[in-house]
Amino acid sequence: FGLRSRENKKLITMKVKDERKRRGSEAGGVATSSKRTKVKSEDLPEDDETQTTKRDNLNTHTITCAVKALLAFHKKKAESERKLPGADDERILIQITLQRIPGNSSPKPIQLSVPHPIHGDSDCQMCLFIKKEDKPLVKSLLMEDNPVEGLAKIITLDKLRTSYARFSQRRELLASYDLFLADERILPMLCKALGKTFFSRKKQPIPLCVTRHESLPHRVRRARDSTSLIIPSGTCVAVIVGNTNMTPKELVANIVAAASSAIEHIPRKWKNIQAIQVKTADSMSLPIFNKLPFGRIENDPAQADEPDASQKTDDSSSETKPAKKVRPAAEGSTVDTGTPKDIQKKKFATKSKKRK
Repeated sequence: FGLRSRENKKLITMKVKDERKRRGSEAGGVATSSKRTKVKSEDLPEDDETQTTKRDNLNTHTITCAVKALLAFHKKKAESERKLPGADDERILIQITLQRIPGNSSPKPIQLSVPHPIHGDSDCQMCLFIKKEDKPLVKSLLMEDNPVEGLAKIITLDKLRTSYARFSQRRELLASYDLFLADERILPMLCKALGKTFFSRKKQPIPLCVTRHESLPHRVRRARDSTSLIIPSGTCVAVIVGNTNMTPKELVANIVAAASSAIEHIPRKWKNIQAIQVKTADSMSLPIFNKLPFGRIENDPAQADEPDASQKTDDSSSETKPAKKVRPAAEGSTVDTGTPKDIQKKKFATKSKKRK
């Protein structure tokens, strides 16, 4: 019948499995039809917000407590140093600890949209790097026809190489502006022109598409109001989510949005996340998400009632097992008692006597 070939065997096994599933569904359909009518209110799904937090493994109550603690620490520190409130705002960021090192590390920033802008319209000073031939058109679009608030200077690549050749000049340029933008076509050439200081302080220029002139002002405003993610070559990822001048409600919304969108760009996504902390530049890290070593999530209400894998025991193991039968010693022989080292010494002594 040709059953010796592997293809015919696979087809027969698939047909048998389909037939068994069909028979099981016909037999179980009558029994389960009566159970479907009895639905309790407790079994209904929860609201969409609670489902979103469970899917993202983030608890808004824990995040709110951590944010309030950070703001209280910053306020107490400002009072001890006798600073005016709001005079020296610090950035608040999240640290994402990974289980494995991502293989697609790149210094190119990835834009992450947040509901509340981190920088204000006038507080953020921006600098744009473009080609020399595009400067007249870009300057007319962004500074004359449709001016973008916060864009202070436009520098060409040639001027960057000549006027900012020294290290001190680059350091002054780095301290003068809060955000740097660049044409995506010249982004590979900026690594040598800017130097390592921009990359060590995580101020890499955000790439923009300058060729689309109609949407260029919108792209600059979007880059100003969003945050950025840089996939590192290690297991620690840092994303800025706000500053101490924002309210706790705004910070919580930014943390949830930034963490969810940042994890989408990380390989293996939530399976590769070990912990998430919130901190400032001078404070300690406050955990808002922590994955335990055996796969469970700490402080997760959905897993609170489930026992741990280490505590699960079978019914057979709980029963008392019968004691093993001990064979009686022969007449004239002695049973060895004591530690394994003592028994080994006695055996060695008996062997040496027999040899003599």
